[in-house]
Amino acid sequence: MAVRTGLVAFCVLLSVMIGVLSAGAQDSPGRVPAKQIIRSSVIAYVVKCDTNPAPDGDPMGVPVFDTCLIYGSGSGTILSQDGLILTNAHVALDEETGQPRWLVIGLTTDPRLLPTAAFFSRAVIYDANVDLAVVKPFYAMDGRPIQEGDVNVRPLQMAKGEQAVQLEQSVRLIGYPGVGGDTVTIDPAVVSGFGYDENVPELQGSAWFKTDPSGGPGISGGSTVDDNGFLVGVPTQGGVSEIRCFDENGDGKQDLTTECKATAGETGYSRPMPEGYNLLLEKAKQTGQVSDSGNPTPTPTPDTDTPPPPDEGVILTGRVVSADNGDPIEGAFVVVLRPGVTVKEANDRQDPADIFSHGQTDSLGEFILNNPVARNQGYSLFAYADGYATMGGDDLVLATDADPATKDIGDIKLPAA
Repeated sequence: MAVRTGLVAFCVLLSVMIGVLSAGAQDSPGRVPAKQIIRSSVIAYVVKCDTNPAPDGDPMGVPVFDTCLIYGSGSGTILSQDGLILTNAHVALDEETGQPRWLVIGLTTDPRLLPTAAFFSRAVIYDANVDLAVVKPFYAMDGRPIQEGDVNVRPLQMAKGEQAVQLEQSVRLIGYPGVGGDTVTIDPAVVSGFGYDENVPELQGSAWFKTDPSGGPGISGGSTVDDNGFLVGVPTQGGVSEIRCFDENGDGKQDLTTECKATAGETGYSRPMPEGYNLLLEKAKQTGQVSDSGNPTPTPTPDTDTPPPPDEGVILTGRVVSADNGDPIEGAFVVVLRPGVTVKEANDRQDPADIFSHGQTDSLGEFILNNPVARNQGYSLFAYADGYATMGGDDLVLATDADPATKDIGDIKLPAA
């Protein structure tokens, strides 16, 4: 990927670019917009498929997409850029055997469109009592084994501290409930209480937090997100509306057709994060799924990745648009250079080794960089597209300690060349 010769204009355009990036870096005065979160939400189709023999002898074989039948679905949250996904164990595990089953993961890029089938995944870490599972991509839709770099998706950062939600706190339930069809659905909710779970006494009174409303069936395994855009829970169970009957008209009789009413909304239950996730890992160590270091062991699923550490840096996303009319620019490149490398030096050397991270825009002008940037580190960045002037700048702090794991830096505006 060559750096273009028009970069001498950067000294003129630098202040404009810094303004764009600074605007994206500011803490939001209100809630993090939903558009920054929905691409971290996935639908997990439960499928039964014919299989071909796996090249590595995997007894589950390689699923053949054209033969797959969908017989259920749940939701999930992307945990890492290479596609580890958190969901419920009852979504990821076969109800009869308790073992992992194939899931087709659908990704959302536009809330108005149906998710796109992206890859076959199955659970690599799971516990039925905690009712959580981490699933990993194994095969592309054409049956090719997933290789490093094949998956580049947008993760959602988990809350860092325990007891991250409080009574009457506003949250959002995000996922794919059956009542909402197969497109992503966001339900505003309020934390209405907490609860015990006899299956996980380790979490005591924080085993659940209750939300009103519940989100409905199908949102199981999805995302409960706070105003700052952090994953604070996994919607796992839904309650039922409470119906009470009274002799409201005082006639001494109770008319069940007219004198019954709901006295409370439908309550949902979310497993709190990070408490639930940490307990899942502890249980996985006890069963031998992961080692004491947190690395998954070769049995029962070989060559699995380490669950994502609390902080791997910040993944940058955003849009590249025309400065003249605001239209998205498809096929534009956004490039971050290695720390200490200036745009001019990269332009003079034309050395691909100077590139630290890069991404290309889609039809909506949106990009996601393929390598997370370090917090509080200065980088040089530039963006270019055919028919447009190149823009960028040096020593830009692209992420700080206050930023979540994925940060939208907003629109980069390129003037026509």
